[in-house]
Amino acid sequence: MQSSSGGVFTLLAEEVIKKGGVVFGACFSDDWEVKHHYTESIEGLAAFRGSKYVQSYIGTSYQKVESFLKQGRIVMFTGTPCQVDGIKALCPKGCEEHLVCMDIVCHGVPSPRVWNDYKAYMERKYHGKIEKIDFRNKERFGWSDHWETVTINGKEHDSQVYMKMFYEHTFLREACYVCPYKNL
Repeated sequence: MQSSSGGVFTLLAEEVIKKGGVVFGACFSDDWEVKHHYTESIEGLAAFRGSKYVQSYIGTSYQKVESFLKQGRIVMFTGTPCQVDGIKALCPKGCEEHLVCMDIVCHGVPSPRVWNDYKAYMERKYHGKIEKIDFRNKERFGWSDHWETVTINGKEHDSQVYMKMFYEHTFLREACYVCPYKNL
């Protein structure tokens, strides 16, 4: 129930951690931006659970993956197919056997600018700062409906504005419309 699509990520990531490995994934920052980060603990995996329907900021994650691989550690990297292809291309020779990749079935991502505009819209509309975001509230909407739930001032606000535009491909990054990874 804590995962967006069933939880296989958690099972695989826990095994990597138990073997002394490192797991990279997308998580929310304190200001609700989506950034790639890593964890070396099972408790740290919780931040990577759940879908984040926005392009993540990679930052120095590729360099950190390379460093961990050169140390001989197992690295699990999760992300969009283009991000996974990027990390595979940068994988040091001889380290491929230590790299575990997991991507998503992707049909494009909105830019961080669109996401920031949406966050600002919700904060204006509900007169406060965002405290929590859930893109797929399965407890209230089940497995088939995609509603975003934003908590502001302790109150949950449900909407389909962002998700509707996402699934209608209204505001994807321009490159995503011609992306070779946008298929099975």
